[in-house]
Amino acid sequence: MILRQSFLSEPDNNKQSVVIPGEDKALLTLADGSTISLDEVAVGTLALEGGVRVEKTKSGQLIYSVSESESSNKNASNTITTPKGGQYRLTLPDGSKAWLNASSTLHYPLHFEHNERRVKMTGEVYFEIAKMEKRQHGRVERIPFYVETAHQEIQVLGTHFNVNSYPDEPGIVTTLLEGSVRVTSSLNGESILLRPGQQSFLDKHLVVSTADVEQQVAWTAGDFVFKSEPLTSILRKVSRWYDVDIVCPPHLGKLKFDGIVSRSQHLTAIMDMVEITGKAKLKLIERRIIVTD
Repeated sequence: MILRQSFLSEPDNNKQSVVIPGEDKALLTLADGSTISLDEVAVGTLALEGGVRVEKTKSGQLIYSVSESESSNKNASNTITTPKGGQYRLTLPDGSKAWLNASSTLHYPLHFEHNERRVKMTGEVYFEIAKMEKRQHGRVERIPFYVETAHQEIQVLGTHFNVNSYPDEPGIVTTLLEGSVRVTSSLNGESILLRPGQQSFLDKHLVVSTADVEQQVAWTAGDFVFKSEPLTSILRKVSRWYDVDIVCPPHLGKLKFDGIVSRSQHLTAIMDMVEITGKAKLKLIERRIIVTD
């Protein structure tokens, strides 16, 4: 049975604090080291760096547009960072789209090289990669896009995929929705080619399995989707999105739950989803959830 929690509960004695959900907020670090708080700055042009215009749209997204063919500093790069309780969307200089979940970073150049495009990330990012081509030796070839994490590299030719590389997760999960990607481990050199509907899991080795795509990318649609998910895994997501600390005994962390909760709901919605099963009790003290029998 999957429970859908779609209401705001009245707080009881254990839930005096009201913890609101995360929102669109991030910090942008420009090539010169200066920073911009994207949730506080006004709509419009934020910077003009080496022929690249950086703009914040009315919808709150960040867009890069190349206004000149060459940059005065080809090595210039930007970094966008989301805090706990934050997420942000942006369009990269090549037209690719990226959506950062909470507690994530994306580092990217203002001008991609002619032979490849390469970015570095931490946390969780959903990508929609724009196809780019070059003519070489009379042939048209696609320009690959590479995503680097702490322990793996993903080669992309034009596709939609999600990467979860949080350091507190058991491993790195790469889920492919469209196209094809090659995932390579920097730990042992193992390499696999993913097909749509598949995902790779990297801990010590790369393992391929059929993905539950809905569950893996539910956050981009504004939902939490749990399917036989251990409570510890649920609480890690809760901690990042609502910016709260967690205290959970190991034996309770192994309990599994099913449910769908909107990320726009207050924290009490997820707490109620767990408590309604009678398996565990959750107490909120300031910004800390304490789980008990």
